[in-house]
Amino acid sequence: MAVFGLDIDPKINRASITWIMTSPRVQANGIGTAMMSYANKMAKDSNMKVIDIAASHLSAPFFEKFGEKTIKEITDGWGLDMHRVDMELLL
Repeated sequence: MAVFGLDIDPKINRASITWIMTSPRVQANGIGTAMMSYANKMAKDSNMKVIDIAASHLSAPFFEKFGEKTIKEITDGWGLDMHRVDMELLL
């Protein structure tokens, strides 16, 4: 199973990936990549200029593969030893 959420804000021409998850049983099979490609297409088709994401230090490397750039890191931002990494992708 895999799901994602994309919030599109036409007032500021920015989209946000609100969450993206894949079951450990289906990870490393291209499903996350397919969801990211689809989210990027949806944002571009909606004339968004940027996609924002609030990742963790564990998920940030996945998003970097798609060109997301780190703009801010917050130690323990999601809780003890779970660091928040704010990222953005210019479309």
